[in-house]
Amino acid sequence: MSELEGAFIQVILESWRFAKGYSKLVEKLDLLERQKYRGRYDWYLRKLREQAERAGFVLKEYDEGTVYDPGMAVKALNADEFPEGTSLVVEQMVEPIILRTDGQLVKLGTILVRGKA
Repeated sequence: MSELEGAFIQVILESWRFAKGYSKLVEKLDLLERQKYRGRYDWYLRKLREQAERAGFVLKEYDEGTVYDPGMAVKALNADEFPEGTSLVVEQMVEPIILRTDGQLVKLGTILVRGKA
């Protein structure tokens, strides 16, 4: 990976983190304001994904509640807190998985897990 690609990936990650923080803030607004700013959030994420794809990268995320499998392209930060054999699900996506458009893994994602209810 070139230095330029590495820098671009860092910009993608930081932009994604910023967008997720923005989303949490928007959820605290009243309904009318929330709708207005949620649209901006959706637009921003769409543009981020489009530009990443233009540069040859794809962002992949797992939704909350997705069953965790150790073979996933993610680091589960807190998986060692659970006894072996515990069924786990994704609680939070901390960083997205970054792939090349041909499917080659560039960067593992990062998640937090919880026990499956």
